[in-house]
Amino acid sequence: MIKKIGLVFIGLLIMVTVGEAQLRYVVPGGSGTRDGSSWENAMAGIKEAINGGGKKVLVRWGTYALTEELVVPSGVEVSGGYGSDGERQSGGTEMTVLQATAKFRVARVEGILDGFTICGGIAAGENGGGVYVVSGGTVRNCIVRNNYAGRYYPRVGDVQLRDGSFLRMEELTAADEPRVRGIVFWINPDPDAVEGNRGWLVSKYPIVHLGVWAGTDGADIQVTDATFETWKEAVEDTMGWSHCQKVKASGRLGYVPAIQKCLEYDVGGWAEEKGKWYLPALGQLRCLVAEYALLERTWKKIFPVDFSFINLVCCSSSEVMGTGPEDMRYVWAVEFTNQRQWGTLSKVYKGSGVTGCISVTSF
Repeated sequence: MIKKIGLVFIGLLIMVTVGEAQLRYVVPGGSGTRDGSSWENAMAGIKEAINGGGKKVLVRWGTYALTEELVVPSGVEVSGGYGSDGERQSGGTEMTVLQATAKFRVARVEGILDGFTICGGIAAGENGGGVYVVSGGTVRNCIVRNNYAGRYYPRVGDVQLRDGSFLRMEELTAADEPRVRGIVFWINPDPDAVEGNRGWLVSKYPIVHLGVWAGTDGADIQVTDATFETWKEAVEDTMGWSHCQKVKASGRLGYVPAIQKCLEYDVGGWAEEKGKWYLPALGQLRCLVAEYALLERTWKKIFPVDFSFINLVCCSSSEVMGTGPEDMRYVWAVEFTNQRQWGTLSKVYKGSGVTGCISVTSF
């Protein structure tokens, strides 16, 4: 009987010891011995507490500036919002902040994250700028704000790579050129925009030596249905994809080299890109021109050797409507001069020589 009692006592001692080892405390800056065994001896970092064997980590309110993504493993619970009295406080979530200090996601959660404000994260080319919850993970009582997923929030001048991710202009080098799909020139201000309507890309190099916008048989007729009397009306037209698809469906694509070349554009031999690019409408061309200074910086990084649109006439898929047949033979265009400045908007005769065009697409 005495032996049995001793065994029970030892078993209880082991359980208590293991339980204490699995509980860790964290306060801003740490306290006491910083071994995480109590509030008086709390660790300074959540990652440190997890790595130190913490299965449940209690975090006092304050701001925790992270230098890398915080990973909460399966089987671990990280709980914030505790006050100086060791109890969870009303409003503790707002006062317990996980703040990313560089371009990384704030937290990846495979276990449980409870009671934090999560901000400042950026997921470059991935989902979940603030927090990414793995299957089986739980996030509760948290505020997630001011975070960005790089896949959806690139900036004008950044590039989209072939794998669909984005690369910042500042990080771009000539060695990245083979991976570049296109350059961002417009971002949809609607953060809830669906894929295909989040923004526009311009091809990394223009189509030159085009010949004519439309062949002789097509120069005298309306081709795209996108006709306007004045540039003020035409400049609101952003339906380039639709215009080009209508021409393709009409069977007149062979008459319009400018549109045909864009629809056949394959980004340096990537066959899967064929059919995804098109001749921009005037409103899209206007957006591209407005951001040209940033785009040129990107082009120079991709092509260290001087690469410019000197004397290149870039056409739109928006046409000019007039009162007589002759007035129907023009499209809107912009000419880039040898002073490296975009010229004024002009009309180009459909049957005359055109030096090139720029393909665009959506992402």
